Amino acid sequence: MGAKVCKSISGRGSEAEDVCVANCRTLQTQSSALPMNEKETLHWLNNLLAGLWPKVNAAVIKMVHESIEPSIQEKMPYGFKDTHFKKFTLGTKTPELGPIAVIQSKECVKIVLGVNYQSDVDIEITTKVASVGIKSIHLKGDFMIHLSPLLEELPVVGGICAYFLDPPDVDLDFTGLGNVADCPGIAGTIRGVIDSTIAGICVLPNTIAVPVGTADQGVDPALLKLPEPIGVLRFRPLRARDLIGKDSHLMSAATSDPYVKVKIADDAWQSSVIKSNLNPEWGEDDFHDFVVFDRDQSVRIEVWDDDSMTGDDFIGRAKTCKVGEILALCSQPLPLTDGTEDKEIPAGSLDLKLEWLEFTKEKAEGDSCVIAVKIESIVLPAGMDPVALAPAIQGQLRSLTKVSPAGVPPTKPTLPAVTKALQGVAKRCKAQGMSDEEAAEVVGVTQEDLKAMLDDETEKKEQEAGVSKTAQSILDVNTVLYLDTTTSGLKSEELTLLLVDKKKKELGRATVQMGDVLSTKGLAKPGPVFFSLADSLKLQGERVEADIQVSVFGLRSVQVAQAAAAEAPVTAE
Repeated sequence: MGAKVCKSISGRGSEAEDVCVANCRTLQTQSSALPMNEKETLHWLNNLLAGLWPKVNAAVIKMVHESIEPSIQEKMPYGFKDTHFKKFTLGTKTPELGPIAVIQSKECVKIVLGVNYQSDVDIEITTKVASVGIKSIHLKGDFMIHLSPLLEELPVVGGICAYFLDPPDVDLDFTGLGNVADCPGIAGTIRGVIDSTIAGICVLPNTIAVPVGTADQGVDPALLKLPEPIGVLRFRPLRARDLIGKDSHLMSAATSDPYVKVKIADDAWQSSVIKSNLNPEWGEDDFHDFVVFDRDQSVRIEVWDDDSMTGDDFIGRAKTCKVGEILALCSQPLPLTDGTEDKEIPAGSLDLKLEWLEFTKEKAEGDSCVIAVKIESIVLPAGMDPVALAPAIQGQLRSLTKVSPAGVPPTKPTLPAVTKALQGVAKRCKAQGMSDEEAAEVVGVTQEDLKAMLDDETEKKEQEAGVSKTAQSILDVNTVLYLDTTTSGLKSEELTLLLVDKKKKELGRATVQMGDVLSTKGLAKPGPVFFSLADSLKLQGERVEADIQVSVFGLRSVQVAQAAAAEAPVTAE
């Protein structure tokens, strides 16, 4: 496994403030940004995007019908399960790209590209009882292009990853608002599904990854698709003070039933609810471990009033800051405000206890750990169409659930132009009735190489005709699922792995006993894992094989003296 988390420290006791400030400074000074003139530099890129926009529109329409529509139907309340997109187009306006900045370090180069998309979409969503239109979408965020690892040989860049560091801001302009007012859950559900869909595709830790180098050069496709975590931020709300009362009472002052909501990338958590209290305090067990993949990821903190009858009421939010910055604030109350940046209304304050933890293969400090499920590939038997099913693997442990991207056929290397030319010569020689010996002499290769050339051509024809030489389909997944949990009772637990189709319907099931993982050397149990198929598939006796390794990482607080440790993220080997 890779070494330790980069520059990670945490503070306790009376030294907490000094430790947190030192940690913040350490995280903020390890890279430098080089701004560029976006108007001169990006004009060509905006023109290129305009030319590609029709293809982008077609790809998004396909994704809407295959992924977003089923998600909306699943999350809609009873009576709205027939929700579907009657009309969908992204319109003609393309996103505006810029500004741009380049961040350099010894290990990588990051290009930060601003994206501002104000669309003229034409979308109509219908159900049996309501119709909702969307006439515009405004999406704004910073898109990261990550070039890593850097090699000292060609191709120099080992891989390219593209992602939003934080969820982009998305604003929808609905039409048919009368219908939305009658059914308020529709608009919220649509917004939520769009946010989660974007997060599942390209918000860190989910990336669009393209390997450039090879495995021999140290390029791991799984860690390109899902980058290595650099550590864990343990978030614990302690108390809030002077909150705004949102629940009015006839005979007494207004109160609230507050709880805290926190979000980092695609991971969201909320604390327990404290009833009728404007100065609530939370217990020691009310905390969450956020797996962090980049020190510049934003931490969004809000306080809400729980109200099951009319919907929860917003109380206030803390100023959004980066992971590397918030550790410097752990010893002082965070001001909460309600309103916009132009007119902020004080809404109380929030005290936090924050810790920065590193991954370790040794015995964990305390009761927390992270389960890493590294998925390399899936092998489907005959009778399972990989294109129609788009199978993925869903990991479930206790109340945690994570889903991998869909498996895709492995990319075959393209034959060099010279090899293709020789293959054509060999084909023409055989068509003229030459023997293998004669054809090999003309082409200038051995008879074995000639046979391999002709076999490649035959296989290509069979694939084009829809005929496969093997009954199995091998799909690459190359990703890692991270599940943060506790070690208490873990030995008796089992990790459930579901094989699901593109609509998240279960196709097969397998289990991994966590006791077996914890008893292996290095706390890592390699695959393969075999899935029993659902009876509905009518493939009796068949099973799916997947190359999956399950590992357990302990979590350890890093002391001040270790702040100078080498920067190295954890690796799920």
